[in-house]
Amino acid sequence: MWIPWIGRLNRRSADSDYSQMDSVLYNISHNGKPITVEAILEHFDLPEQALDKMFGVQLVSRSRGLYCILIDSRFSENLRSSNGWKVDGPFDNPPLTAYGT
Repeated sequence: MWIPWIGRLNRRSADSDYSQMDSVLYNISHNGKPITVEAILEHFDLPEQALDKMFGVQLVSRSRGLYCILIDSRFSENLRSSNGWKVDGPFDNPPLTAYGT
């Protein structure tokens, strides 16, 4: 069974610079304040290519100020809780596929 949006998603991912990276998910919070890509790059001293820009920074829980990022696993050691930043992870990021394939 072919689902059109899955096909588009796979093509877009294959064209991305991130399609070859071994990526992992992290949950991040910072004293309940909103988090931006720029703040993450600066605080954790990460190069721009470390974060998946298509994924970005995703709000997980507004009440807890919890966000999720997708990062190249080679930069995982940079992510440590400190100075009001709380980091949980890494979590696996399994590929999405159509059911039954």
